Amino acid sequence: MEEKIAGALLEHYKAECATTGGSSRWAKLWHEASRQLLGELQVVLLHGTRGFRDRRTAFQEVVALVGSQDAKFRRVAELTVAKVKLKGTVPLDGMERFQALLDAATQTLLESLEEE
Repeated sequence: MEEKIAGALLEHYKAECATTGGSSRWAKLWHEASRQLLGELQVVLLHGTRGFRDRRTAFQEVVALVGSQDAKFRRVAELTVAKVKLKGTVPLDGMERFQALLDAATQTLLESLEEE
């Protein structure tokens, strides 16, 4: 689960950098990669998580862990974007934008898990 959320965040940040750097081609590519990982996260959430009876709790813990490493993800995204000769930075509201995408991708699924 952590791999999918962290990967989606990194791809989202690279897309945000590309957008601020003026490259819609790279932004589209990285946004699509982020959406794909969020889709894969839905499949991961459907399966049990070792050590957790409550998948929602596991999900929340992973989101908090990844969020606590925000500066690292921003730095890696900006360095990666620089390697393809783009100049861009992750906007200050980058995490909030990602959180909105994450919520949209998981809200219905997590609500259905509560009904089990």
